[in-house]
Amino acid sequence: MALMSEAERTLRAHEFMSNPTKLAAALAENEKDHYAAISDQYRVYCLTERPDSPLMWAHYASSHTGICLEFDTRKAPFTEAFPPFTGGLLKVKYRSTYPAYDIVSGGYPALFTKSEDWSYEAEWRLIAEERRFARSFWTLKTNNDFLTLAPGVLTSVTIGCLADEPSRQRIEDIVISNAPGVLVRQATLAPDRYELRINPPFR
Repeated sequence: MALMSEAERTLRAHEFMSNPTKLAAALAENEKDHYAAISDQYRVYCLTERPDSPLMWAHYASSHTGICLEFDTRKAPFTEAFPPFTGGLLKVKYRSTYPAYDIVSGGYPALFTKSEDWSYEAEWRLIAEERRFARSFWTLKTNNDFLTLAPGVLTSVTIGCLADEPSRQRIEDIVISNAPGVLVRQATLAPDRYELRINPPFR
């Protein structure tokens, strides 16, 4: 990106101040470019504290037919910390207004901010940079959208309560063949209330 001289900057500022329509168009174009750059650079993996939430299963696990992965967050990459933006694992902040972007200091609070309507999700996000577009030495890196996890980080796989028998068997076979130390759990509908039971239960 070519740098502007002070004279060009002053002229551009005068043009924008005297023509608000031109300023609005420039901001809209900048917003598109900024969004594209963020999409190229960052990768976001969303997690929850609530593996038994019926709404989470309905929204994110093919209406209770998918799976839920449990990770040991006491191990890397969840324990990594990367100042000043940090990256790594961050708790989502729920707000009624959009977060402000500080063009001077940078940082992307929008990556870990959501509407307060979603607060029931109790969400955390694992933030990484795609290696080809990374701008920081201190962040987690993905390679072609993938982050390699160390053995022992994945601790269990829970099968949805509406998964059919062939799907259950296939999931169990995949776990046994590829990660025999990983526990397989089963979600079921509670018989007397609107909630899920997971067996064996989480400690």
